[in-house]
Amino acid sequence: MFAKMGGIPWTVKPSNNNCLILGVGSSRKRNKETGEITKYFAYTVCLDSSGLYITLEVLSDATSETHYLDKLRANLIRLLKSERFINYKTCVLHLPFKIKQKEIAIISAAIKEITEMEFVAIKVNLDNKYFGYSFHNTLVPYESSFVKLSRSEYLVWFEGLLYGKEVVDKRLSNPVHIQFLNIGNEKDLRKGSIYKTY
Repeated sequence: MFAKMGGIPWTVKPSNNNCLILGVGSSRKRNKETGEITKYFAYTVCLDSSGLYITLEVLSDATSETHYLDKLRANLIRLLKSERFINYKTCVLHLPFKIKQKEIAIISAAIKEITEMEFVAIKVNLDNKYFGYSFHNTLVPYESSFVKLSRSEYLVWFEGLLYGKEVVDKRLSNPVHIQFLNIGNEKDLRKGSIYKTY
């Protein structure tokens, strides 16, 4: 679709090869009169760490939360065991800020069943309470700047001043709040190759 709209397809040279990035989204259909949830739905977009699109899959579609979580787990295991993903050694899961803790636990358990694959879960929050400024005349932080908020949380500026071109000529987006959800993972994120990918 991007190419058809006139864009030029691109990939990046990743610092971490054989890394699968899963973006998982979910939604619920709520009855306006009763307030009850009548449908649960989850999907994933799979990308290579180079940015190459692999597939879009429906992971779960159910009318009860129990069946929804069971299907989510089973379909995620099926997806990751397929031949398309056999060469991946690492799985990085990008989660929206509104996903439930039950879903995170189910996804973590499903990926742990695939013992060869290292797993990191990252919560990406575009809508957050943080802001920042720099000591530059414009007060705008440089692109790719980040601040460590805690052991597992970071604030990252994906848009900002460009080095050598310190002019603000457009409206810039707010920083992105990133949280590593399974910081207790056996791999030290400060030294690991997954951390360097981001």
